Amino acid sequence: MFKKFDSGFILLDLLLALSCLIIITTFFYPFIQDIIKQFQNSEMKLLAEEIMFEEIIENGDRDTYPHTYTVQIDGYEFHLSFEIEKNHLATCIEWYNAKSNLESMCHYVPDFIQ
Repeated sequence: MFKKFDSGFILLDLLLALSCLIIITTFFYPFIQDIIKQFQNSEMKLLAEEIMFEEIIENGDRDTYPHTYTVQIDGYEFHLSFEIEKNHLATCIEWYNAKSNLESMCHYVPDFIQ
């Protein structure tokens, strides 16, 4: 009646395997995207910290405070601001992360004015 084939896969086996692969991929895709964005955010935070410390070293002896300007590196835009608070130089940097949220970081240089 029916001829039995024992060699190879049949079409139904291939479709079942492909559908399982698609279901698994669609389940894990948002998690993978979130991990990629978190990695980009940590990269941007390290870059922002590096920029801020370089600007403190280069512009720390400036006499005009408060001072605000923008730095653009690798397609990212960082807003820096320098202010004198009491005897400290307050340096803040702001940027938009990979999720388009505004992040900021501030550091103080102690005993800046003596």
